[in-house]
Amino acid sequence: MNYPSKAIADLMKWASRHGCIYRGIAASGHAKIELPNGEVYTTSASPADTNTRKAKHDLARMLGVKLERPAAGRYRHQPTGGRHVPAEVRVDSVSAKYARLEARHRTLCDEIRDAKSSGYPARGALDEIATVEADIVKLGRRPPLRSFRS
Repeated sequence: MNYPSKAIADLMKWASRHGCIYRGIAASGHAKIELPNGEVYTTSASPADTNTRKAKHDLARMLGVKLERPAAGRYRHQPTGGRHVPAEVRVDSVSAKYARLEARHRTLCDEIRDAKSSGYPARGALDEIATVEADIVKLGRRPPLRSFRS
């Protein structure tokens, strides 16, 4: 169908999906759009007029259709799930991960050394230190030496 302007063509493409029918140009030069309930809506048909955006909002309101629109303001950014995410968690480089794992490795070595000196087994710490060393290897680094050996 031939529309008087590209703006009206875009409006009618959207409106026809919701049951509206284009009824041509009125004597006043306005485009006539028939709604599914029989009402006739008129809007400017001039390509220079930018009211077709307002017309789309009016039609959506009359049809009871919610328009999809881009998020505005602070809501256009990626959501964080309603919680603050610290910078060290957001930007987690290999060296930062390695530093954390190395610190945990040292702590576990101290726990195992203390357990050995008191005569208690440190099975949980031994399992965890193996996991920490495997994670260090996954980062492409060599695990530190176990300092609890006597």
